[in-house]
Amino acid sequence: MNRDINTASSERTTLLVGIAALIGVGVWMATTIFSRFVFDDYQMAWEFRQHGLVDQAVVMYRSYSGRVLLIWGAGPLTSLGPRAALFAGPLIGIWAWVALTVIVRRVLQRLGRPVSWTSAAMLGLACTACALAGTPHQFQSLRWLTGILVYGLPSVLALTALAIALNPPPTGRAQLSLVGLAACLLLSSGGNETQAVAQPAICALVMVMCWRRPASRLRCAVALLSSVAGSALLLMSPGSRSRSLWQPADHSPLAVAHAAAQGAATFGAALVVHSAVAIASLSALGVVLRGSTAGLPVDHATARRILGVCTAAAIISTTSIVLIPAYTMNDPAPLRAYLPAWLAIAATCLSAGWCLRPPLQRWAIPPELRQVLAVSAILLAVGGPLSLGASQWAAIPKEAQAARVWDCIDRTMRTNPGDVVVAAPSEYEGVAFLFAKPTSWPNQVMARYYGVHSVSSSPQGTCRLS
Repeated sequence: MNRDINTASSERTTLLVGIAALIGVGVWMATTIFSRFVFDDYQMAWEFRQHGLVDQAVVMYRSYSGRVLLIWGAGPLTSLGPRAALFAGPLIGIWAWVALTVIVRRVLQRLGRPVSWTSAAMLGLACTACALAGTPHQFQSLRWLTGILVYGLPSVLALTALAIALNPPPTGRAQLSLVGLAACLLLSSGGNETQAVAQPAICALVMVMCWRRPASRLRCAVALLSSVAGSALLLMSPGSRSRSLWQPADHSPLAVAHAAAQGAATFGAALVVHSAVAIASLSALGVVLRGSTAGLPVDHATARRILGVCTAAAIISTTSIVLIPAYTMNDPAPLRAYLPAWLAIAATCLSAGWCLRPPLQRWAIPPELRQVLAVSAILLAVGGPLSLGASQWAAIPKEAQAARVWDCIDRTMRTNPGDVVVAAPSEYEGVAFLFAKPTSWPNQVMARYYGVHSVSSSPQGTCRLS
């Protein structure tokens, strides 16, 4: 009887959280209709048009970067036109939701709380909404085409690899599952420099923890080897070496420590400003899910191991993102680079909420206060997804205005092959856009893309805001 009551209550809570997540993610996807080309997107599209896919990738690998997804994916994606950003962001969001649905269902099964695919989809959508709400820089990581290829897509591929690893393959498809696992991890570790360092370390840690389980050894070995291969492909590329020479760094301990402290402070501030609500919501969601297991045989040891792995992944990811730019460039990493670390922190919060519930139950809390705490946890779990929708809804007027200016600039550039002067911002969401001098690099890139003689920005130019 008690189990039936808890099950019904859990289903109602899951439905409520799922509806809130649907609202939040829906509003976020609606705002992506205002996404356009920015800076590097123009360069990638022009190079693809001039050289073709293979030549462009070879030149970039040799002279610019070893980031696999960027050098092979930027050309075809940007060749679809400036409005390719309209569907790239939503596709990444949907992909992450599917992967998280599989992960949530499988993890809850292992913890002793099996759920249906419908409930798993709602919970996966809630995790997606909270992950989006707490992302340190949503535009640069998940809406800017170049940022998607460098940070968003590698993170989603890592989630996909985790979903594959957690799900036992159907009979006769074990080899196909291993190939998918290897491909996802090779591409994700080769996606950016910080993930290239952190991912093999995390895979090595998981392999050590699972070594006593013969059924998991092969998957762990494949995960580690493919991550190392992707990292080597990126870090040993001629482009990565030449790029490190653009900005010679001072490798003294004081200079590295100063840049690392700046990066840590920047990320810490972003967690407080951008991610606090999502952190509280994920922790509350973990508490609520654990509270719905009354009468079920829950695996406490597995829950603690999951929490340990998530915590270690968060520490490794954050440390690598802080230290690598500090050592190689003496600069803090941009907030967009912290997406993998944030996802690991989000998983840690959810796991911590699950593990926190048993100690709370042992405390001598009056029934009335216990009821208040339970309702508060549900409200917090709902609040994270709703905060995503509220923040995105508030940003729509600004986003729409910027899109109108961009569309006006696009029309002007396509109809005027000479010297174009427009009233454009110097940057958009922290990414360089257009400057007053026609010789500036963003200006040259845009002029090449449109085939105009030159382009510059001036308050007296066309496309002024009314």
